[in-house]
Amino acid sequence: MKHTNKSIIAALIGNMLEWYDFAVFGFLAVIIGAKFFPSSSQAISTISALGAFAGAYAARPFGGIIFGFIGDRFGRKTMLRLSILLMGIPTVLIGLLPSYIEIGITAPIMLTLLRFLQGISIGGEYIGSMVYLSEIAPKEKKYFYSSFAIAGILGGILFGSLVCSSLLWIFGEQGMFEFWWRIPFLLGVVIIIFGIWMRKNIDDTHLHIDRTHNPIIEALSRHKKALLLSILLTAYIGIGFHTLFIWFPTYMSTIVEPHIKDALRYTFISLLFYLAAIFIGAKTADKYGARTIFVYSLSIFILFLYPAFWLVNKGDLVLAICTQSFLAVILAISHALSPMIISRLFPTQIRVSGLGLGFNIMVALFAGTAPLVSTYLIKITSDKLFPAYYIALFSIIAIFAFLWMEKDKQYGKNL
Repeated sequence: MKHTNKSIIAALIGNMLEWYDFAVFGFLAVIIGAKFFPSSSQAISTISALGAFAGAYAARPFGGIIFGFIGDRFGRKTMLRLSILLMGIPTVLIGLLPSYIEIGITAPIMLTLLRFLQGISIGGEYIGSMVYLSEIAPKEKKYFYSSFAIAGILGGILFGSLVCSSLLWIFGEQGMFEFWWRIPFLLGVVIIIFGIWMRKNIDDTHLHIDRTHNPIIEALSRHKKALLLSILLTAYIGIGFHTLFIWFPTYMSTIVEPHIKDALRYTFISLLFYLAAIFIGAKTADKYGARTIFVYSLSIFILFLYPAFWLVNKGDLVLAICTQSFLAVILAISHALSPMIISRLFPTQIRVSGLGLGFNIMVALFAGTAPLVSTYLIKITSDKLFPAYYIALFSIIAIFAFLWMEKDKQYGKNL
């Protein structure tokens, strides 16, 4: 148990630090848009910044392939330590990068390149921690243990939200715009030092020694159904989570009328509810089974999406935060089951590669583009509630994918 607890903490902390650095870009999208993609229209600048944000997600399948190969061939521990290093360096460099006014077109090009490197790193990190935790989990607590992979994401985003909100409160919008937006990125140096140290002595769960084995080729040739299921089961999470948390501060402060200017400062409240609900959903699934928890919680989420967006558009801060927190709780309950469910779609010897490919394709297509797509759809439809339809569509698809998986003899036995 001692080694297991230590392994959980190492996976949790490393994942948290990576997602802190990855998420602050989304929180600071308006400032970054103005600094690196200047335009007479704030909306165009913000869309351009969100485009760079989405670009990092386009890199994640490459990260899944690279780190999947390392994880399946050389062990989970090696993979997790390397992913930490690759995230820390680009993050610090973003904090040091001159703006468009200082070096011209080189600035947005360099920014996009650094985000691409971050995307490669996170493409291996989350999948690696997800697989690692699912493999050390005892059968009676499999959903609970694996849910710590999600807790790492939330911890990182909460930390990023806290840092950005604190700096905004201390130095104000003008101070953040002039210099202090750089500090959250420069703090990424913690990743390189603390993250590697934490993972120095963790136990490895798998070390494949077949040097002729190519896990990516095997996943593509023999596990097409598993790849498809990994995408269909998680697309709603990628879209829902990135819309409701990464994009929502921008949505509430620039699109909702009247603007909710203090939205960023209070986003952490709904994230705290999300974190608590993750553990509740996981513990409940361990006790009552995945089907009941997944299908019913996701159905409730679908029913409340449109009314929730309607309430947020009233422009009241308290009402918006309460509504966001309510959606967070319902979404989190089904999300809590996903690490274990999709990890067991693939056999051990190709698990990181298969999951890294399938999940990161989903992220590149749907999660990373969610803020950009939501902003664009509102622009062309003039319907500020349109993101609710977008999330609902993929939530319905996830329910049918789960029922398909449950009936399959090969996959259903692992639920």
